[in-house]
Amino acid sequence: MLVGRAVKSRKTRVDEVKSFEMKYLMDIGILKHKDINIQVCRWKRWGKPSGFICYRMYYDENDKPKFIRFSYTITDNSTKEKQSFDYPVRLVATACNFGGKRWWFICPLTKNGVPCGRRCSILYLPGDYYYFGCRICYELSYESRQRHREGFYEYFEKPYNRIKQADKDFEKAKSIDEKLALWKVIDENKKIIDDYDRKFYKNALKE
Repeated sequence: MLVGRAVKSRKTRVDEVKSFEMKYLMDIGILKHKDINIQVCRWKRWGKPSGFICYRMYYDENDKPKFIRFSYTITDNSTKEKQSFDYPVRLVATACNFGGKRWWFICPLTKNGVPCGRRCSILYLPGDYYYFGCRICYELSYESRQRHREGFYEYFEKPYNRIKQADKDFEKAKSIDEKLALWKVIDENKKIIDDYDRKFYKNALKE
């Protein structure tokens, strides 16, 4: 059941929330080769750790992926109370037109008493909720649908891409000077986005 804790003046974008992608599971090969060990997925924001979850794959009698089990803790920002979550998400595969198959998550959410059950390749966890679910259930918007906002490309998309690239380069950087230069890039572009976000919310409140 979806439980919200905030009223927002605009739809949240998919790039603003934590996500768990089927592509990630494909890239690490866990869908093709059985691995029952507990894995960890970590997120970063502005180049700094922003959270992690543990997960484990479960397989059927033919060693085909059956479901994935998420395990994580959420801390309430106001009360600092910690709450643990542990639940399964079903996996299904569909045949591709040119051979092979494509794997999907089955959205585990229930909204207004009705189970979602949609197939999706990405699960999302907005900051005001507790469970991973599909974009439709959480009414998330793609950033392309909000590009008509003044200055979006210049003051959000471009600096956001610079941060992503700097974050990748930071992992490969060897010298302190290289890392300091990359941190400067991240900080400068973070400020551009923060300034834009303040302007964005200010205008949104007037609509």
